[in-house]
Amino acid sequence: MIKLLLMRAKKQDRTMRSVTGLNREQFHSLALAFQKLLEESKVKPLIRKPGAGRKGALKEVEEKLFFLLFYLKAYPTYDLAGVFLQVDRSQPCRWVQKWLPVLEKTLGRTLDLPKRKIRSVQEFIEAFPEIHDIFIDSTERASRRPSSYKNLARRYSGKKKMHTRKNTLITDEHKRIRFLSSTKNGSLHDFTLLKKEAITVNIPKGICVWVDKGYTGIKSILAEGISCCIPKKMSKKHPLTQAEKQENQIISSIRMPVEHAIGGMKRFACMQTKIRNKNWKIEDSMPLLCAGLWNFHLSQSENVK
Repeated sequence: MIKLLLMRAKKQDRTMRSVTGLNREQFHSLALAFQKLLEESKVKPLIRKPGAGRKGALKEVEEKLFFLLFYLKAYPTYDLAGVFLQVDRSQPCRWVQKWLPVLEKTLGRTLDLPKRKIRSVQEFIEAFPEIHDIFIDSTERASRRPSSYKNLARRYSGKKKMHTRKNTLITDEHKRIRFLSSTKNGSLHDFTLLKKEAITVNIPKGICVWVDKGYTGIKSILAEGISCCIPKKMSKKHPLTQAEKQENQIISSIRMPVEHAIGGMKRFACMQTKIRNKNWKIEDSMPLLCAGLWNFHLSQSENVK
């Protein structure tokens, strides 16, 4: 079944993008890199001759990659994926657990995965080479209502009025995601989450930081020589003047790269639909994979130009 879907998707770029988030050329390029990592991941020595044993439902490397991208793009339940691919519902679960780490390593080898930790100024310069402006924001995903009483308050986001999980991301002016924090509970404020990552102490001098009103107070944790552009907040006693409103509009327009980057991640339904995966490793790797696929899309588009 998936072979027929892949053959149909290969006929048009529009169809391939709607199913995988990549066009046909980008998919082929990623499949070549994915094949190398998939072969390296087979560490068990062969006891029987190659080709022996039960034949799997996904025989080709492109079919396996197509399933992973389809899973991230559509985010079906395992029951629906099993019916759709004509296999038992346990099979898509095993595929996801087995091949998602391989896809993550593939994107890491193509240098498209964002950093998860920045522990020094040198690491920051390596992650943001020749970058003078960085854009900081956070993104939230809805999660199921926790069964544990302790997690009820921890995961509840007062901003979204639901239980969520969130990540902090930092992009450059080219909409490329250079840093993505680990997944945290939705009750954490954006500014608190940024301070927990302790990345601001490693920002070198000469960098301009662009943030929204959720990071009010960030100037107090930035070192000297680092400029910060943040919209001004209004209050009942101190309403904004017309000049301040125009300045806020200018800052918001310049901050659009980070909003486009978040939109690039949310092209995949796993970043919009309520989180269903009980495996916390898969839950944490999904934002990273979506960010890596977005960066891969940008890098491949630049190569075409």
